[in-house]
Amino acid sequence: MIRNEFKSKGFKVVDVKEECPAFFDKPYHADLAVLVRSVEQPDFYSFFIVEIDSKLGHRTALKDRRDDERAIRFIQHNGIRTVRFNLEEIIGVDKLSEFSIFDRIWTDIMMYYIIPRTQHDIAFSDNNISFSIRLKENAFTKCRGCDHPAAHHSLTGCNYRQTNKAKLKCNCIEPFFSSDM
Repeated sequence: MIRNEFKSKGFKVVDVKEECPAFFDKPYHADLAVLVRSVEQPDFYSFFIVEIDSKLGHRTALKDRRDDERAIRFIQHNGIRTVRFNLEEIIGVDKLSEFSIFDRIWTDIMMYYIIPRTQHDIAFSDNNISFSIRLKENAFTKCRGCDHPAAHHSLTGCNYRQTNKAKLKCNCIEPFFSSDM
């Protein structure tokens, strides 16, 4: 559905990954991460995250606070916006139509990147575009910056730590678009 709807809006979905890792001060995972580019403007890329949570069962104030913290971390990190759906909106009796799901993604995410309204929004949009281009270009098995395998990288850079007592961490910030699945 995401591929078809973006195609109808003049965008190509470059890649979609589930359980996309990012390590800030603690590890996070994006349920669904999407990298798209404009067909008309080949240098206009965009990257965003879709989170799916259930209202029933495991929703707590702590979990909601952690979800909000994750969304803030992603927006601070290269303007990565998050759209959140309840599981009941995706499956089940009261599920939204595919059009409604895509409409929320389009209005909450893409319009923010396509038509930024303030200088602050323009800065975040430009940051997201350059980040998205770096994600697209880093499709190698080894990082060109630090030479560590791509498996040691996430959306936030290299996570390699030496096994000696100092536990030195690599300082490379080259992002890779990967999945933990």
